[in-house]
Amino acid sequence: MELEGPLEGATLNQVGNHALIAGHYSVPLWMDLNHDGKEDLIVGGVEFGSPVPIDDPKFPYPAELKEFIQYTQDQHMQLNPHVFVHNYKSDEEEAQELLMQKRAFANLGIPWTHPGTNQHTWRVNNPNHQQTMRSEQAQDMWYNFGFLPSESPVLSRPESVWSLPFLLQGEQRDGKPFLIHTPTPVLRQGITLRLTYSIQW
Repeated sequence: MELEGPLEGATLNQVGNHALIAGHYSVPLWMDLNHDGKEDLIVGGVEFGSPVPIDDPKFPYPAELKEFIQYTQDQHMQLNPHVFVHNYKSDEEEAQELLMQKRAFANLGIPWTHPGTNQHTWRVNNPNHQQTMRSEQAQDMWYNFGFLPSESPVLSRPESVWSLPFLLQGEQRDGKPFLIHTPTPVLRQGITLRLTYSIQW
């Protein structure tokens, strides 16, 4: 069988199409992984995170993790989740990611008390610009401390943004407030600081 073009998956990738773009410079393997009589394609890919969840019994550093959690509690420091979504995740996919984060906190005894978060790519949802923050708000999060508009260039974080905090406006979920700010000024010679007071969507 001869294939043309990229293999496609069921969900959108971070550029908004169905192409499976992971697995560069990896060797694919065909095998019946789930024993359903059909061969599955297995391809490695680089991920920005641990391949084992921190609340999994197979997590390789349980003693260090426990010590770290205890230290933050002794020092009255709040731990916040770091959310792995991109700007084409569906509402259901974002909700699943946040529920997994919440479950990990519960399993590790970390309080989920008005936490804040940011997205790993910083970008909020593209088809619905408020979706990501509404998803976070629905999981009892109170603030987002790092975001980019979905159409922003591929940068790990803004190069020159000093945002003033503001409340997310529009339809509120359960009347909960949600604070948005991006307190990451990068002061470099020749860069102009922009003060962001609100988002127009």
